[in-house]
Amino acid sequence: MESYQLWTFLPTVADYLDDPRATVKVYYCVDEWSLFRGLDRTRIAEAEAELCRKVDVVFATSGALAESKRALHPHVVLAPHGVEHGAFARAVERVAPMPPELAAI
Repeated sequence: MESYQLWTFLPTVADYLDDPRATVKVYYCVDEWSLFRGLDRTRIAEAEAELCRKVDVVFATSGALAESKRALHPHVVLAPHGVEHGAFARAVERVAPMPPELAAI
């Protein structure tokens, strides 16, 4: 690849962001990793801060995450998870016969 966009969900991969072929570097923050039990909270927070120094933009899936990441990066975008309920609700309607492969599940 001559160029690519590098997106990460993990806060501990800053060392991989030095590739000059990565034209855009994105941290898509889906959780507050430093609060997970069983992880070294200090190391995770330090790694995430380093990651935020190297990326071009941070997407956060909640308002609280967006606010906390604004202390680490100047360009944070709130991108909450969500679905179009009407479109997905039709999947359970019996308007078409169920394929036999799925009926057995």
